[in-house]
Amino acid sequence: MSIIIEQTADSAPTSITVRQVDVADADVQTRGFTLLGQAFEVDVESGAEAGENSGGTVCFPYDPDAAAAAGLADSDLVLFHFRDDGTREALATTVDSTNHRVCAHVDSFSPFAIGELDTDRLAGDNAARTAAAISKATFEPGLPVVHIVALGPDGLGAGAAAAHAGGPVLLVDRNKVSYATRAEIERLQPARVVVVGGSDVISDAVVAQLGATRVAGDDRYGTAAALSAATFDTADVVYVASGRRAADAMVASVAAAAAGAPLLLVEQNTIPDATSAEIARLDPARVVVVGGTAAVSDVVVSALGAERLAGVDRYATSVAVAKALGSSDLFVARGDNPMDAVSGTPAVAAAGAAMLLVQPDAIPTVVRDALAAATPSTITVLGGTDAVSMPVEVDLAAFLPTED
Repeated sequence: MSIIIEQTADSAPTSITVRQVDVADADVQTRGFTLLGQAFEVDVESGAEAGENSGGTVCFPYDPDAAAAAGLADSDLVLFHFRDDGTREALATTVDSTNHRVCAHVDSFSPFAIGELDTDRLAGDNAARTAAAISKATFEPGLPVVHIVALGPDGLGAGAAAAHAGGPVLLVDRNKVSYATRAEIERLQPARVVVVGGSDVISDAVVAQLGATRVAGDDRYGTAAALSAATFDTADVVYVASGRRAADAMVASVAAAAAGAPLLLVEQNTIPDATSAEIARLDPARVVVVGGTAAVSDVVVSALGAERLAGVDRYATSVAVAKALGSSDLFVARGDNPMDAVSGTPAVAAAGAAMLLVQPDAIPTVVRDALAAATPSTITVLGGTDAVSMPVEVDLAAFLPTED
């Protein structure tokens, strides 16, 4: 077996032993993980005393035909290290497709396995590219409309509106359209492009470049109401969230999209005139406020004649909304920045799924408990590893069901 180990210790290894072993014999935890071939055990002795080493780079061969047969793309292969405490680590892996090997720097040498997490990830290296990747994975060309938003609160209602209209949410800067956004619009060839927000959010020059129409109000509340009026003739239910708490609006948007309903915004203690007028126009049978009293007061809930759906924080609220939707297919987005969730909302709705929020580097306890209780069928991560880290994705994969 051709195993390459480049040690970083001053002295060369005195002995290297490599064994391919059955997964069961290696005590490898494979839940949520598709294994390619067998596991590897590696023993290295180096330095002044046997067994002492400072780590190095290790490369393992893989069979490209076996990878293809397992439905694994070469570029998606990851080298996993399985720790003594039963946890696993996805190493920062380099895939050499020419020589059919995977390499990673390691601090210890046993055991390892090559494979791929059973989670999915829709991501680019920034928010605009992530939005384009989500769109490309969800929508085919010839759709009716693409909604365009910029970073900021004016776009919070766009996810629900876009889902109802059957198209994606893509991102721009105020004065610039990124290549990823432009390329995705060209691929989709929509009948219309709608820019959401005023000229202080997205410039007239960008609207002209896109050949778009603008939907906007005087502020975030007016823009959400104008978007609702432009999208919905009627609605049996209206979802309402705080215009100051983007995280609650993120998960409210998913609930609204699932119900084919709009998302409108309020202040904590007041209902903006634009929101009141739009609710009166729609005359829904139900109004649902998403978020706790720190976001939307009981006074506002009472004035709206609404019911409340909430948890103690944004993560618990995402759990409450996910439970209300009742889907075993889950999308996961970061809870400290709304844009991946906003652009992901149409994809979540198209999949009939729910969405949970996590921290970039941790799964909150309330979310972890919900995952353990639910045993999700699928998990799709929105955003790159800066948004939701690889260790978090590894932890998420462990909640997927075991194979029969």
